[in-house]
Amino acid sequence: MAAESKLGLIERRCPAGRWPDVGEGGFRALGLPSLGLVHEPEVWEIRRGCFRPFAWSSRALALPPSWSVNVLTGADAGSPLHWTKLPDFAAGDIKGVWELSRWAWAYPLGRAYLRTRDERMTETFLVLAGDWLDRNPPNVGPNWKCGQEASIRLMAAAWALSAFDRSPLVTPAFRARLASLASVTAQRVEAHLSYALSQDNNHAISELVGLLVAGALWPGLPGADARREKARRLLAMACDRLFAPDGSFSQHSSNYHRVALDGLCFAAAVAKVSGHPLPAAVASAGRRGGDFLHGLSDPAGRVARYGADDGARILPLALADYGDYRPTLAACAALFGSAPVPEGPHQDQARLLGVDPEPSVPKAWPRASDLRDGGLHIRRVGDALVSLRCPTQFRFRPSHADQLHLSVLQGDDFAVDDPGTLSYNLPGVPWADLAAARFHNVPLVDDADPMERASRFLWLPWTTCRLEACEEGRLVASHAGFKGFIVRREVAITAGQVIVTDTFEGDREADLSVRWNSPRKADLQRLRITASGSLAEEWHGSDHKTGLGVNCLRYGSAGPGWLRVARLRARRAEFVTILPLARP
Repeated sequence: MAAESKLGLIERRCPAGRWPDVGEGGFRALGLPSLGLVHEPEVWEIRRGCFRPFAWSSRALALPPSWSVNVLTGADAGSPLHWTKLPDFAAGDIKGVWELSRWAWAYPLGRAYLRTRDERMTETFLVLAGDWLDRNPPNVGPNWKCGQEASIRLMAAAWALSAFDRSPLVTPAFRARLASLASVTAQRVEAHLSYALSQDNNHAISELVGLLVAGALWPGLPGADARREKARRLLAMACDRLFAPDGSFSQHSSNYHRVALDGLCFAAAVAKVSGHPLPAAVASAGRRGGDFLHGLSDPAGRVARYGADDGARILPLALADYGDYRPTLAACAALFGSAPVPEGPHQDQARLLGVDPEPSVPKAWPRASDLRDGGLHIRRVGDALVSLRCPTQFRFRPSHADQLHLSVLQGDDFAVDDPGTLSYNLPGVPWADLAAARFHNVPLVDDADPMERASRFLWLPWTTCRLEACEEGRLVASHAGFKGFIVRREVAITAGQVIVTDTFEGDREADLSVRWNSPRKADLQRLRITASGSLAEEWHGSDHKTGLGVNCLRYGSAGPGWLRVARLRARRAEFVTILPLARP
């Protein structure tokens, strides 16, 4: 990409300039239903200039906001330059610049309009969308730098235009502006689609869905048919490659798995109205992926979080908390036939993609879910969900150094948890992605990682685990990622407790430890930890210098949390951690 940018090749394929005059493009609206009256507090916040970036609580900005200001840092990254001429990391974490330009605000406004036909919702949408188009001319500035971001934005624009389709305030001139956005977005995606496909991650899915949206929902645009067929063909190939037989996705991340499925659900909605069905490979990936996510979840829609979590929720159609995965599960069930979930407001996700979910008997959550391709083993007992990270193979690059990580979700809260992600690029905070082993619930040797960090998103070599026992009430796994050592973790699950036995076998004396993270100190105090030698313990409470004990329920927000470390020095050792499942 650097060479093509330097030579100006990409700029020639997607030049900066004015919005092209392409007419209305023959827009095909998604068939969206009217909804029952439900209070939508977010729309009144938006009308006051308050937004919820990264699913935070409402933040006062402006109406319209500045589209080039980083919501994480407050810095303005605006530039009159073509996006290829902008440095990658000069704005700090550029996700803070991109967040409002995903147009996620369009979904609550459109949803409220479908409930009430209140034209104030239309007015606010037109103000925001019109200002964005005025201030972000084609391929100029940071908001055009990523084809995936452009595609997510186009998905929101197409859905919103469908929601407001019958409003008298949506003029032919505005429809033509969104047709122009679709044309430029398709051009932007095609200009460097090879990069998206080479990443073997959500870039491929999202950008191909964006290309499909432009080609199928605006069939009157020049080249629309060719783009639609290209997107369908390449999306089938990407799904075949990136989704494993058990439905796991290439990015080793619970949230990126949801992002991929939401993209496929939107593609299915587009296919439904365009008259060009999705290829079988895409539908199969949606079904398998939905079943995989069902296997990670509990009846309340919570999942055992693992891997990178950048706060992305690209299809916020249902009124649900960021951590509730039932809207995606419900949409996958309705569109692809994956495991259904109980009836509830989360099924609005399917309805607002133009599909009325059929009554079905929810699939029971099994006591054990062994998702071996994805490297996850889930056990359920009572209201507790226990998750062991045990990747026995890597087809794609690991996301985190989280081999043998254990999470326990109990009732409404995590007793021990993955701490999430603060930021991918926070200047002066080298630990901000929380990807290293020391931030996970794992056994460690000399506080080292079981893999070496080669670059921002690359670990080498790809250390795998050996699964030694896989029973309903007992799991045993090991790895040799620490030089001269074999570490083994046994997890025994009963009705009243989880017993974790960590053993170390080494050829030298070293610092051996086990680590446990939780949002609450009280949950860590309930752990009973013993060892074969004299133990030393450490407690870290939200240490922002080292990242130890930090818990990030939302991207960009370091919340309170705790880390408990038990350690001793030896060649061989055994640690036993008992986690009671019944809270006092």
